[in-house]
Order: sequence, then C-alpha cells, then structure tokens
Amino acid sequence: MTDISLLQQWYDEVWNNANEGFIDTMLYEGAVIHGLKTDSEKKGIEAFKPFYNSFRENFPRVHVQLEPIFSNGEFQAAQCIVSASDANGKQANFSGVTIARFIEGKLVEGWNGFDFLSMYEQLGFRLSNT
Repeated sequence: MTDISLLQQWYDEVWNNANEGFIDTMLYEGAVIHGLKTDSEKKGIEAFKPFYNSFRENFPRVHVQLEPIFSNGEFQAAQCIVSASDANGKQANFSGVTIARFIEGKLVEGWNGFDFLSMYEQLGFRLSNT
C-alpha cells in the first residue's frame, strides 16, 4: 500500500473535520497551492484561508475520501472522491486529483485538479452559451 499519511492527515483534519486551525499547523507559511482558482495560485497560509473559508461557507458539509496513487519521498498523490452539501443541504459528488509536496511534515506545495463543473451542474448551475 502506498503511504500517503501526511496527505490523508491534511484532508481528514482540514476538510473532513473542518479544523481550520490545522491549516496553521501543517501548511508551510510560504506554501504554493496550484489549481484552486483558475486565474492565480494561492501562496501561503493567509492566501489559502480565504479560499478555504469561502468554500466552507458555501459547502459546510464536506467529506473527502482519498484513494492513494503514489508516495515518493517528498511527494504524495491521491485521487479524491468528494461529497459536499451546500448551505441548503443539496449534495454534489465529484472527484479530483491532488499532489502534495511535504518537507519536514509541512505541506509546501500542492497541485489540485477537481471537477468543479460537475459539482456546479449537480447543484443546478448551468453555463450560458453567450
């Protein structure tokens, strides 16, 4: 079995347990997080928290199940199976892939590719042709 324990710990604490304080514990101060917003990357704890809080405000119930892909030294990767419910209780299920680089137990860089389009479609949002 591939050891993705640090990545699992990140998703369990931050997303599954809604433990915002754990971001300060595990995310490196100058960490770079790619793929959470299409027009920029997030750098550091203070840049990540607004994304996190906005997502949690819109989706207060989130569960991420990880299916290990690989762990190789500093890098850990997994497929993510996500179940999220919006503030009205409407649920969406979608998947993604995450790769994280850890140094001395801290997440220093992350790459994310999630199927947010599927999530929005399940919640009733439609893209306009105009």
